[in-house]
Amino acid sequence: IYIRLHHDDDFDKDFNPIKAKWCHTRNFYYTPEQAKKLMGLMTHTIKKHKATFTEAVRHTIEKKKKAMGFFDKVKAKVSDLFGG
Repeated sequence: IYIRLHHDDDFDKDFNPIKAKWCHTRNFYYTPEQAKKLMGLMTHTIKKHKATFTEAVRHTIEKKKKAMGFFDKVKAKVSDLFGG
């Protein structure tokens, strides 16, 4: 699941990762304070939207189960056709 950085007043009214230059995609070096800030925002976002994330994972699992069932049927049909 992709979680984009965004400003959230519920987390910190003064922190906007879109405007913070150190949050740019190509920056891989953070101070301990910056790392804590980003981890805190992500933790907050995950907790805030837990139900949405859970539903997305459930949906994906069900979709994969259906796809695997389809492929199992195809595999069985091919096996029947070619005596495998």
